[in-house]
Amino acid sequence: MQKGKIKAAHQRRSYGYISPKEEAEQIYFHFEDFDGDDIQVEKKVIYQIETTSWGKRAFNVELV
Repeated sequence: MQKGKIKAAHQRRSYGYISPKEEAEQIYFHFEDFDGDDIQVEKKVIYQIETTSWGKRAFNVELV
């Protein structure tokens, strides 16, 4: 599992970005992949990453 913080959450479009703890890039996640309903910027999370044709995507996102 990776660690990071939610850096952006676009409520209308149901997606956001996570800033990994050890990297400068931001990783996309869809709200369907978030365990819970308390999606807020700067909250610490753990997650898994997969690489898609669009780039990296976080899934199994959980609050720490």
